[in-house]
Amino acid sequence: MAANRTDGSVVAVANAKFYVTTNNGIDWLLLENGIEGLEVLSLAVDLDNTIYVGTSNGLHTSADRGISFQPLNDQLPNDFGLYPAVGTVCVLNNYLFIGTSAGVYKTTKSSMQCQLFNKNLP
Repeated sequence: MAANRTDGSVVAVANAKFYVTTNNGIDWLLLENGIEGLEVLSLAVDLDNTIYVGTSNGLHTSADRGISFQPLNDQLPNDFGLYPAVGTVCVLNNYLFIGTSAGVYKTTKSSMQCQLFNKNLP
């Protein structure tokens, strides 16, 4: 769960889907354009209100408050076009930390050049 600092909307993951409310939780709208058929496992919202969602098939992002999502998977490992599940995503300044079923990765938001980040992690 996270909040949009500009408009006060709240986004959440429930039943492996992505939802948004703009009226303090009275109504929740399912948003899945670009992530249809995928399980949503995690989410993070950046200070610029970019939304990152970890799914059963990689990382996706939305720059339009969740109306549509685009994959950010080019630098993640894949097995015949299937990307690892992203169980957690964290935004810290200009960096993304992506916890996947294939390891932990770090990248800058501008480059999306993922580097394995789990050296010595048990």
